[in-house]
Amino acid sequence: MAITIEAYNVFRKALLDGDIDLVNDTLKLALCTGTYSPDIDADLDYGDITNEVANGSGYVTGGAAVTGGALNQDDSGDSGEFDIDDVVWSSASFTAAKAVLYDTTVSNKLICYIDFDGDQVGDGGNFTVAINASGILSIGE
Repeated sequence: MAITIEAYNVFRKALLDGDIDLVNDTLKLALCTGTYSPDIDADLDYGDITNEVANGSGYVTGGAAVTGGALNQDDSGDSGEFDIDDVVWSSASFTAAKAVLYDTTVSNKLICYIDFDGDQVGDGGNFTVAINASGILSIGE
């Protein structure tokens, strides 16, 4: 499985403007079906997300709050990284193909999306979006 993570352009500008505080703002991760087609240019906020996983069966519309936000400096890789804790939904009986990270503190601005490269099915147990140990986003040369 080749997981893709890509930032929305609205986030790139908001970050440069200093509008988004990745550590102190309230961030959420929403899940979408495979029919959501991210547009990094035109999708601006949570309201632009389509085909979110249906409310119920272990999922609440709007997604789950993100915890553990941290910024790290990687001198060996010459980059700055943003990391969050894994996000878990319990008693999950749904199918998701993508996840969207957004900032509820700043007008629900979109940050990035994760494409799972196909449907992932919750079988009634935990549905976990596992974040790579080096973080979810990186800025480097």
